[in-house]
Amino acid sequence: MQRFQIFLFSTLIICGIAPGIMAAEQPGPESDLSPRMLEIHQVLDSEAADLAALQRDLQAASDEKAALRILRAIKQRKQDAEISILRIQKRYALQEGNAEAAALIDEAITRILDPQPAPPSEEALREKEARRAELERRNQAADHD
Repeated sequence: MQRFQIFLFSTLIICGIAPGIMAAEQPGPESDLSPRMLEIHQVLDSEAADLAALQRDLQAASDEKAALRILRAIKQRKQDAEISILRIQKRYALQEGNAEAAALIDEAITRILDPQPAPPSEEALREKEARRAELERRNQAADHD
């Protein structure tokens, strides 16, 4: 169940839905949330405060250049929060002796920080080869004319 909760919160965070949910479900002093979830709530609370300030800045932006700079800051802040949460999850995975989960989280962090283009699909490679062959055929036909 705990892994599902982590997956669910990660998905919600990636989709940008979690801050609204978290605001409605603030842990109280008698909260029965795990230490891991309390840390995640702290990250989300900090992110929400920063995003609210950036949203105000965006509304007050004087021109498109300023707005673009703020939008980039919003994107970066969301990415920073996502990485922070993944690092929390990795730390707990290691504490629990789950090296496999920690390695998967490391891979996720690496993909976020250094995204690589996806290799072309087999279908795309076949289409490219077919276009190349057709072009070559036309060039040969034109040479014979």
